[in-house]
Amino acid sequence: MFGSIKSIGSNLFNNENFLKTKAKQIERDISNYLIGIGIESSVYSFGAYDIDPKHFVVVVAVLTDEIKNKIQATDEIQLSLNSFFISNNWPKPKVSTGELPAIEVESNETVNRDFAGNWYYRFK
Repeated sequence: MFGSIKSIGSNLFNNENFLKTKAKQIERDISNYLIGIGIESSVYSFGAYDIDPKHFVVVVAVLTDEIKNKIQATDEIQLSLNSFFISNNWPKPKVSTGELPAIEVESNETVNRDFAGNWYYRFK
């Protein structure tokens, strides 16, 4: 009996569906933010975040290297993108590193040039 109560509480806050909902909201927030500042992108995520939240990666796919470089070089954009983990209460990693999950900005130009157009190989 006591073990089942503990597992219910654990499943309520740490299960994959709970984190998946947060992950999708972070994707939407990042996408909407980028649209708001005039950057066309495709935003998606992946990772074994149900094992540990630090294994969460958000991909911001853009068309050109120029757009990618602008996002990576602009501190205000980087701070805004990272703020969505905090505003959506993304859990801290089980192994405390003080790091937020990764946001990978990549361009279709780079993937076509360096990975024969294969996004899977870019992130493998």
